Amino acid sequence: SAGGAMLAQKSGYPVVPIVLDAGRYWPRYSFLKYPGTIKVKIGPYIESKGRKASDINKEAEGWVIQAMREISQ
Repeated sequence: SAGGAMLAQKSGYPVVPIVLDAGRYWPRYSFLKYPGTIKVKIGPYIESKGRKASDINKEAEGWVIQAMREISQ
């Protein structure tokens, strides 16, 4: 989220993007849960020092989109 990128920018801490496909087995707004193996992928640190929040967010979003394609196959 943009708020997360702003927090990273102000704190100077790196961002670690993470994706998971839990929605496949735990549908949003559904009481029912289905058995299955949830895939999790943890990305590389994204440095935030000296960067704009919009740039941090753009890099994180790009990684998340690519990683979701990979784990959704």
